[in-house]
Amino acid sequence: MSRIPHRPPPAAPPSLPQNAGPPPLPSIEEDDDAKKPYVAAAIAGLVVFVLLLLWMLMAAPEPAGNLATGNVGSGAGGQGDDQGDDGNESGQGNGKSPAQDANGDAAEQPSGVDARPTTTAGGPTTPSEGPSKAAAPERPASPNENVFFVPTPAAEPAKPAPPTTPAVAANGGGDSAEFFGSAAEGQRIAYAVDLSSSMAGRRFERARDELLRSVQGLDESKSVYVVFFNSAAHPQPQDKLIQATNEAKREIEDWVTQAAPSGGTMPEAALRMAIGHKPDVLFVLSDGEFHASVVYSVTQYNRRFGVQIQTIGFQFNAATLRELAELNGGTFRLVN
Repeated sequence: MSRIPHRPPPAAPPSLPQNAGPPPLPSIEEDDDAKKPYVAAAIAGLVVFVLLLLWMLMAAPEPAGNLATGNVGSGAGGQGDDQGDDGNESGQGNGKSPAQDANGDAAEQPSGVDARPTTTAGGPTTPSEGPSKAAAPERPASPNENVFFVPTPAAEPAKPAPPTTPAVAANGGGDSAEFFGSAAEGQRIAYAVDLSSSMAGRRFERARDELLRSVQGLDESKSVYVVFFNSAAHPQPQDKLIQATNEAKREIEDWVTQAAPSGGTMPEAALRMAIGHKPDVLFVLSDGEFHASVVYSVTQYNRRFGVQIQTIGFQFNAATLRELAELNGGTFRLVN
């Protein structure tokens, strides 16, 4: 029988120290003490930010609306004739006052006492008194307004009316019409007369008297149209051919006697205007030369109407007038 070897018992594990264990955790009181400096710094920063914000709000300038109703309003409400200027000077930096319109001019104030107090740098002032003054609105010029009219001075006596001539003596009777010795036949008669500054003086007086003599010589079976030209066209008050009645002749005479020469010589608009009324004959009088392109343009336009154009060179032998007549079935006449 074999013998079992004797084994010694296993050694006992080393004993742990009695105080061994996990390290102790820091206490809550110690953690709060460590955070206190950071919390204090955050609170201090927040207080500084709030104070800075309050200072900025207090130091900010007044809104544009307050300024407009203060200093600017005083310029519009209490300064009368200086409304627009004061309103503009006060409102340039901070906008326009309610008393100003979109163009910067002061709006018109109702008549009477303006009870609104005004504000200046030294404090409130007394309300403005008296009706505010507003400039009278300008009357817009009418497109057909005859801008060459010159009012007759009150002290100057009225000029005597030019002598009238019976129709037979002036225009030869029948269907003919005559102007400065240039005669043509027709029932619808038109005149285009130079009113440029070179016609001033005796030259225009002679042209005006001959024009009125020719118009007075038309009988009531005819119709008449007169247009002046300088830098623009100036048609008669009724911008159309009108029957040559005595009343119509007086209306034309009153209108013609107010004409005063001025400006340059630009006949194209007036010639087109007269041709467009479809007369049988158009008398054209001028004392100067004009651009050759006018002859071409008017001739092209007249092809649709076939108006006979009689031209008169008034103390000037203008080649363009001669060509205009030849291209439009008329004749040229030189008057000295």
